[in-house]
This record gives sequence, structure tokens and C-alpha cells, in this order.
Amino acid sequence: LDSFGIDHTGTFLNQESRDLTYPYIVNEKGFRIAVLAYTDIVNILPVPAPYILNRAFEDQIKADLEKAKEMEPDFIITYMHWGNEYKNYPSSRQRILAEFLYDNGADFVVGAHPHVVQTIDKRGYLGPVKNNPGLIVYSLGNFISDFSGKYTQGGLIFEIVLERTGNGDVAIQDYGFLPTWVDREEAERYVILPVSEIEADR
Repeated sequence: LDSFGIDHTGTFLNQESRDLTYPYIVNEKGFRIAVLAYTDIVNILPVPAPYILNRAFEDQIKADLEKAKEMEPDFIITYMHWGNEYKNYPSSRQRILAEFLYDNGADFVVGAHPHVVQTIDKRGYLGPVKNNPGLIVYSLGNFISDFSGKYTQGGLIFEIVLERTGNGDVAIQDYGFLPTWVDREEAERYVILPVSEIEADR
């Protein structure tokens, strides 16, 4: 990712790298956004020292969210790798973690790993900013993949629109999503199609 100039977070070369670059801050169109990323699943793969992989341990997440808030961002996004594969509804662990993230300062929670699209929830708790619906996108499904199981060729491109209110607070003004489908009819050719263009073609 570094060699291609692609911004990323959640994995680090060493502790010094993590300390200097995490939470990851994005400055875009007048908004200062903190991005945090964690995984609840590691597929039994080792993480050799000195590399660091952010695990979804509550004590570490809480400390990172506190550090993020000290950096005075307008908005905090947490990206989670979690849930049960091929289940199109969130697990109790996902729901518990989502509540924990919001209770400790996250403004938006989005996840992946199940390889299928999961529920989009709007929390009852509105968070620290009025009108923030407390959105949880439990799984975006697959974007580009070679999966062929039921539902695994589907995914979501999710969008949130932020606005700054009269008193300077930042809230989600609107949100929406585009369902996508992986077309693999030709060998070694993968095309991501918006579902709206193909849904009538069975």
C-alpha cells in the first residue's frame, strides 16, 4: 500500500509507526476526520514482531478513542473487521462492540468480513451531536472478489454527507448506498456493476 501511495491504517510496521500515525487523520473539504480500524478476526495468522495489527480489544479501543478526541476531530469513523462469514445479520458480538464504540466517542461505525451485506442500523441513542443518527453499517459485503457462494457477489458503496451546524458541531446530514454486483462471466475479468442497472435481468 505504501509503495502505491495508498493511505491506510490498522496495520503498522512497529510501535513507533503506530504512535506517530494513529489515529489516522483525514482533512477534507474543511472537515477534520479521525479514522480508526480494528479486527476481531485474524484467521489464526501470526503477526510477527515488530509488526502491529490493531485487534478489537476494548481497553485499547477506548484508549485510542480518547486519544482521537484529544486531537479534536470534527468526526470519528471506526472501521471494523468482524462478524460471522456468510451470515446476513450481525452477531451479538458485533452489536455489543458497536454499542461500545458509540459509547466511547465514535460517530460512525462501518464493518466488513462476513463477505455478504448485513444490516444497516440506526441507533436509538443519538450520540453527542444532535441529529447524529448513530449509523452502524455492519458489513459492506464484497466489493471485488472471487467468491461464488450465495449473496457473496453483492456489496455496498456507502456514503455519508456531513454538515456543520450553526453552533459548529458536525453531524450526518444525509446518507445513502449503492448496491453492487461482481460480474465474472468472462475468465479473469471482474466488473463491478451497480445493481440498479442489472436487477431486471435475471
